[in-house]
Amino acid sequence: MKTLLFLRHAKSDWYQTGDDGEAVADIERPLSNRGLKAGRLIRDFLKERSFNIDCVEYSTARRAKMTFDLIKPSLESILSMETQELYTFNYKCLLKKISKTQNTISNLMIIGHNPAFQEAITFLANPKLEKVAYNLIERKYPTGALAVLKLNIIDWKDLSRSCGYLHEFLTPSELKRQ
Repeated sequence: MKTLLFLRHAKSDWYQTGDDGEAVADIERPLSNRGLKAGRLIRDFLKERSFNIDCVEYSTARRAKMTFDLIKPSLESILSMETQELYTFNYKCLLKKISKTQNTISNLMIIGHNPAFQEAITFLANPKLEKVAYNLIERKYPTGALAVLKLNIIDWKDLSRSCGYLHEFLTPSELKRQ
């Protein structure tokens, strides 16, 4: 069995401008103040829960790197890497990348983007299990949200439709209420 954690980057700043006064490119957008707060909430949640994570891979987008930097203190001595292939909005490309993961890694966290995350999760998770969370994700996958999937596979290359179940789903707004 493999575990796959999808952490969508925290809220970005759409109004950030460069030195020339022009809007920054999508890949360069930083986190907003709200995103920074959400990242700290996620960090504290991960630290409290002590998730067993073997590796974290994150998109090359600035907002994904900043999200990783915020949560990194909750992850002790973990293998981590910035991955160009995670700067995608296409779930098929995302699944192709995940399927290449080394099998020595059992618990993988990825930090990236929607709609790729939302579509990948609804593809991988069995909709008959954890219906409430599945339906929430199907409608919206907010920034800073974390989904934990337990996959009934031995090899990452065996990813397929409904091969697992949604073990947990939470959003920064839920963490604020706790």
